[in-house]
Order: sequence, then C-alpha cells, then structure tokens
Amino acid sequence: MTLRIISQNEPEIQSIREKISKYIGQAEAQGMKYWVLLEDLNPISVVTVGKEPVRLIAPIGTSLSLIRVIDIQVSKETLRAVATHAIRLSKENGAEYSYTGLSARYEDAVFQFKEAGFKELGDTYEMECPLDAVYEPSDALRFERVQRSDLNRYLQYMKEFMSGSPDIVLSMILDNIREMPDEFLDLWYRLEHLFLAYKGESAVGILDINVKEGRISNIGVAPEKRGKGYGRQIMLFGLGLLKDEGCSEANLRVHVDNEAAIHLYETLGFSVTDRIKHLIWWR
Repeated sequence: MTLRIISQNEPEIQSIREKISKYIGQAEAQGMKYWVLLEDLNPISVVTVGKEPVRLIAPIGTSLSLIRVIDIQVSKETLRAVATHAIRLSKENGAEYSYTGLSARYEDAVFQFKEAGFKELGDTYEMECPLDAVYEPSDALRFERVQRSDLNRYLQYMKEFMSGSPDIVLSMILDNIREMPDEFLDLWYRLEHLFLAYKGESAVGILDINVKEGRISNIGVAPEKRGKGYGRQIMLFGLGLLKDEGCSEANLRVHVDNEAAIHLYETLGFSVTDRIKHLIWWR
C-alpha cells in the first residue's frame, strides 16, 4: 500500500488532528513545519523539520528533522517507506540530520530504518520506580535550588559532573546546551527543578528533575568525588522530592553500558520498562 504525505497546511489534517495531537504539539509550539505519512486514513508517522535547540545533538541553529512513528506495527515495506520519505523530506528542507527513537522490541522497525540509511547513535534503558518507600538522604550533603541568575554556573557543573558517560547522545547535548538562547534556557528553567549538592562549601553533584513528568532528568557527581555514595544520596533526595510533590512513580533514562548507574537505580527500586535505540541520519 502506498504512503500518502500531507503537510500541516492541507485541510485533511483537521480530520486526523485528534490522532496526531500528541505528536505535533512541539512542532506547533515552536513554529516548525511538519508532514503526516498515512496509509488510507491511518497516520503512520509525523516528520517535523526545524532548527536546534530541539534535540541538542548539533550546534544551535543546525537544521534537523524528527521522526515520530505513530503506528509501529505495520509492514516492513511501510516502515522502510517511512524512513526513506523522512530522509527525502529532510534533504528537501535542508536538514543536516534526522533523528528517531525506536523501542528495541520492534526489531523490524529498527532494521528497516538502518537499511534506509540511519545509524545507531545511542542505546538506552527506560526505567521506572514506584514511589512507595521512605526516601531520606543522610545529612552528608546539603541541597540548594538553583536560581535563574546562577544557571550558567549550573551548566558548567552539569558538563563536568556528568562527564565520563558511555552515552554519546548525552555528550553531544552537554557540548551544546551552554549555547542555548536565553528564551530556551528560560523555558527549561521553568520546566525543571535544578539543584546543586554541596559537601561543606564545595559543590559535589547536580540534580535535575521534572515534577510534572515524575522524571529524574539528570544526575551527576564530580569525578573526583565518585564512589563515596553521593550519587545514592542525591537520588534519595530527588525521589523524596518527587514523592512529596505527589508523584506515584519516578522514571529515568540510562545508557545500557552504564553498569554502575543501573546497579544504583536497581537498588533503589527501579526496573527496566523499555530499551530505546536512538537512530540518526546525517546529511
């Protein structure tokens, strides 16, 4: 069956808006162009084109495209066509790269995207934890909420304290995040709760949580302070805060090769819920 492609400006978009609403929210909020790929009236995928900062995989201002697969359980031929059309739309609209994240459960989808020209950039676990315990960090660390005026210093600590991860995507993000325009930093600051962890007067760790999503977005410990249990104390503080804010569970993402972090999270009650293959096509 042949895929049809309709742009955001075509009247037919209105008839499928309810089905695609959660896949186009970011595009419409940021004024990005998008197309919907359909089989008959069934939306299969949304391709969005814009500029960084979106994924922060490339320097600010880099043109990019994002692929959201809505219906993953379609034929191999359809999946290959989605990837091929996404690359074509990326080229026609000047995108330097195209990104998608696919569950490793869907091996056919991952294979078809790779066959079309995508490469694997990252491999991460999604983990979740029910917040049904008491989370009480020791008094070894002191936590301070980061103020907007101190955000640049926090970003410096973030790059240093999260270094050494096997996650290539994370390394790219850390390289580019300090160049984000003020309006995007303002938005990020409004969405996230950012903390510095202190031992005495020295900053030894960072924590970034999203209360609305119940997510531990980022955690890091100064390289010279690792192995002292500070990561566990920071996690206990973050989980306790999420629970106090009314979250019933916490979630996070971690690279599959980050064995130390995975072990820590498992001892706190986290378990793997999915494995995500991060795929990218570079011009």
